Amino acid sequence: MLRQDEITPELLQILQKLLRILENAPQMYAQIDPLGDYTAHLYAMFLLGEFQETRAHELLIRFGMVPSELLDTVCGDFLDAEFLYALERTAESTKGIRSLIENRAVDERVRLSALESLERLVRSGRLRRAVAVLYLRELFNGKLERTPSELWDCLVGSALHLSAAELLPEIRRAYEDGLISPEFDLEEIEEALSEEWEDFDRVISQAFPGQRRPPLDHMTGKGWWTRSNQKR
Repeated sequence: MLRQDEITPELLQILQKLLRILENAPQMYAQIDPLGDYTAHLYAMFLLGEFQETRAHELLIRFGMVPSELLDTVCGDFLDAEFLYALERTAESTKGIRSLIENRAVDERVRLSALESLERLVRSGRLRRAVAVLYLRELFNGKLERTPSELWDCLVGSALHLSAAELLPEIRRAYEDGLISPEFDLEEIEEALSEEWEDFDRVISQAFPGQRRPPLDHMTGKGWWTRSNQKR
């Protein structure tokens, strides 16, 4: 991209400066953004994801660790889609991603983004499927708190997208323990795991209606750049 080398240090500095405030003196944020319209850090994250800038990954992990209420104020709708994109595109390893998934204090939207990023890394050929499936098994078997949440729905969805039939025992146990949304149908899950990889998007959309987030509407101007703080 034109002038990428020139602007990347400036983008990184935007994130570093804001993190220093959020981590050390969060009360000062209201002074630098009294109108609630500061978005330089959002554009920085997005562009660094576009650049696949690995130096940004640790900074994104630190943003993900910011307390939920403050993070919602700072990032708003960016957490619903673009954060996932930036997190996956800048990753060199899954260490930081795993730390977000397993940390119960982290905002749920961030944890969902981290979990979804694993499948994207597999699809892009940057993470071996076997490694991802092994980690999903660890989440099923204790690394994810056994409390019903959207995280469990996402975990099952990731297993489906990765054609992880080997995780059926874990999926059945989670279903029996009431950890997965009652709208999910175990028979449809088992059927989906017998489908070919190419049919997964169709199977998922039919089996789990309403689970996929809608795309941003660029025509009406609604999106993360408006920094709406209404939680999903």
